[in-house]
Amino acid sequence: GEGEGEGEGEGEGEGEGEGEGDCITNDQCAGTDVCRAFQVNGAIVHDCGPPVGDGGLGEQCLTGNTCETNLCGGGSQTSPTLCSAFCEDNTDCAANQVCAARNFTVDGQVFNISACVGAVLPQQICSKDADCAARNETCSSFDVVGGVLTAVCTATPTGTTAVGGQCTGGRTTMEFPRECASGFCESLNGICTDQCASDAECGNGLICTDADKGNVVGRWCAEPCATMNDCGYTEGNPDSRICRRRCDIDAPAAERRFDRACGARVGTLSTNAPLATGDDGGDCRSGFSITNGATNERYCSQPCVLDNDCPSAMACTHTSTSTCGTTPDNSKYCRRR
Repeated sequence: GEGEGEGEGEGEGEGEGEGEGDCITNDQCAGTDVCRAFQVNGAIVHDCGPPVGDGGLGEQCLTGNTCETNLCGGGSQTSPTLCSAFCEDNTDCAANQVCAARNFTVDGQVFNISACVGAVLPQQICSKDADCAARNETCSSFDVVGGVLTAVCTATPTGTTAVGGQCTGGRTTMEFPRECASGFCESLNGICTDQCASDAECGNGLICTDADKGNVVGRWCAEPCATMNDCGYTEGNPDSRICRRRCDIDAPAAERRFDRACGARVGTLSTNAPLATGDDGGDCRSGFSITNGATNERYCSQPCVLDNDCPSAMACTHTSTSTCGTTPDNSKYCRRR
């Protein structure tokens, strides 16, 4: 049967609380069977059998039938709804759960039962899933630490899209736990990403570099590019991705360099647009601007390889004097003819 968990409120549920059946906890079932929850004639029944869904104990869920036990619910103020199980004490639950009486909706009917629900755990900063394993969690969410978004442990996301797969993000966040298996989606119409220590950890032709968002710390898997066209940029479309320069400053000293990776636009001004007093590169879609030393004119630019990577009034001739650590930017940018 299908079921879905709702809330964590205390109180009396409809139907019989503890129900009946051939099990109370998962360890009373043989082999790989689990103690499942079903509603039969207005009562909840405990039944040993094959898992209903794929969600393991303590993993994020939306509906009961996505969980092995057909029980979803019991979120806390620091945790989403989680796959649950019948329990007698905390030892029957995952490390990020406790055994408590809560209301669960099973096959469309509410029951107040003793089941595993989300525990209130202290915040834990992480850089890889292994940092969260003891809590039965993964490194798959953000929290503000010291004014910047920092990866923290949370319940395993429900998403299945691997790093490098497409996802629908947004400008203000990288966090989409219901879509990507990692919990992180980079930029509008972007890719599922995750923290990394090297290119090899990313795979799928991705590189490990600085985050797409300035308020996100750490190194992340990103889609490399050389020109705006590599990212599907369309002039006049404010939502199309751009090829942006990123300083991989958190890499080991010998590997610090400028990378180019696809991401959401930075500002709103098109390439070759003049910059007004007070404007800077951050007002350009590409995030990059040029100042003419002879005339003091300032205008938006973009990365390029050949002249035809630039608007018709520009040529691919400018070399930046910026450095990432001590490594100069040897790539080219569009300059007015």
